[in-house]
Amino acid sequence: MLGKLMKYEFKALARILLPIYLALIAASGLFSFVLSRSSINEAPGVVEFHGPSWIGNNSSLIVSGTIYGFAAFLLFAVTLIMVIQRFNKNLYGDEGYLTLALPVKLSTHVTNKVISAAIWAVLSGIVGCVSIVIIVGGIIGYASMLSKLASLWNKGVQYFGVGGTVLLLVEAVLAIMVSAASFAAKIYAAISVGHVWSVKHTVLMSVIAFLLFDIVESALLSFISINRQWGINVLLNISWAVGDMTVHVAMLAVIIADLLIAFIFWLIAWLTMKNRTSLN
Repeated sequence: MLGKLMKYEFKALARILLPIYLALIAASGLFSFVLSRSSINEAPGVVEFHGPSWIGNNSSLIVSGTIYGFAAFLLFAVTLIMVIQRFNKNLYGDEGYLTLALPVKLSTHVTNKVISAAIWAVLSGIVGCVSIVIIVGGIIGYASMLSKLASLWNKGVQYFGVGGTVLLLVEAVLAIMVSAASFAAKIYAAISVGHVWSVKHTVLMSVIAFLLFDIVESALLSFISINRQWGINVLLNISWAVGDMTVHVAMLAVIIADLLIAFIFWLIAWLTMKNRTSLN
């Protein structure tokens, strides 16, 4: 049943997010084209773009850059809004009665929302990265960019080997996805608690709950000395790990920590909805 719910959720979000993905890629392509047709004059501390006469000075750079910036902002904003709206509307809004009337456990509904949100957050991030690659290619040239990427890959292979480099990339993707799931679960837990604290001011209470959750999470992570950005597990103090094993163990520690955090927030959302919330 989880698969069917995720399939329905995927279709509902795809109708809105896929057109934005295409718009962002198109905007980045336009910006990249304008950059590629412009010459770059670099002086110490100064980078100036001088477009050819048909561009009309730098107006096309400003317009295309503005369009790309707006598309990138729209991607971030709509993804976040949809992640919140799909949960709040489907489980606490007018659709809540029909949704919960399905022969599906409440825990399955929450799991579906968390996993779906994580997948779409990662997809949005990938599309955003692709758009940046397209723009960078327009600035330095795609041949040069591919050469730099190949050099980076070779350095990874030199340190970790082919298998170790591939494993590191897989671990990075998993870490990002689990982190996205943890963030989504925190939002859903805050929404659930917000509906318990107030009936009329659920949005305000949800925001307050989210901020409190974030403060507690940050304090706990600081207490157990896990740095998410660098993936260094100081708590376990794994002195026996040497070479590339240190990186892999640190990545695994980060993934496990985020999984635990995601589960805690998932549990809060599920128990709050099950035991303390009156759903309409």
